[in-house]
Amino acid sequence: MDLLLIEDHLNHCVVDQIKSGDEKRSQQELLKLFEYK
Repeated sequence: MDLLLIEDHLNHCVVDQIKSGDEKRSQQELLKLFEYK
């Protein structure tokens, strides 16, 4: 997976999810990213 794509996702989607109280979804997405790597 392209590192820039991962970085962009972390900087936008994951941060927004955490700020909106959707930590569970962020955790699941981060775990998926680690599995792909």
